[in-house]
Amino acid sequence: ASGVAFNVRHLGVSATADQWNRDDIVLRGTTFEEGSGIKNWQYTYNASATVTGSDDKVHWVNYSSPELESIGHWSAERNQNTYVRVCDNSGNCSEKTPVKIMIDKTKPTKPTTMEFVFGDWSRYTQDTWTNQSVFAASTKDSRGPSGSTDSSSGIAKYQISSDGSTWVDYNYAYSETNTIYAMHSTGENVRYFRAVDNAGNVSDTNTTVVKVEKNKDKKRRNIQSSI
Repeated sequence: ASGVAFNVRHLGVSATADQWNRDDIVLRGTTFEEGSGIKNWQYTYNASATVTGSDDKVHWVNYSSPELESIGHWSAERNQNTYVRVCDNSGNCSEKTPVKIMIDKTKPTKPTTMEFVFGDWSRYTQDTWTNQSVFAASTKDSRGPSGSTDSSSGIAKYQISSDGSTWVDYNYAYSETNTIYAMHSTGENVRYFRAVDNAGNVSDTNTTVVKVEKNKDKKRRNIQSSI
């Protein structure tokens, strides 16, 4: 009823609150007020802002009309605690509801380190020819790509691809059928690597070429027999 403070019933977002997002965040709320009607939504970044008192105008920011039920629209990168409330036309305001605005639109740097090994874990020298199978694993203890940095949301994972378009999360598990990690075929075998941050931004790719020639002796014999 009019003259009685009320609470925010529901708080919705265009992205996931309290998690990293790479898109703008729009907060929308619904509430219940049977008296004077909703006047506006407000937000603040100050955790100590009170519901009533002389400091309200300093801390609380009016955002929009009640018809839109829109509390705020954030587009700049940030990681910030935010508090929202709704006020009616009699001057009553709800308790503040916390939500964390987390936006990261910057891609991480690409991986700087990714070694390849032979079956005995000795290191393959990149861009050289070999007659052995080569595996996309840096070392026995630390097998995946590394070296990417992200100053906002942080690195979530690395990914690997054999064609630069279809990506899988890097999780080395060798098998004869899992050929994305094992390069047996004669010719130039290309593998692409990238980093993904916690907001879903992806880095530029790091490309490695593995050159395998298992038919060298057979080809040499065929050439000699043709002379």
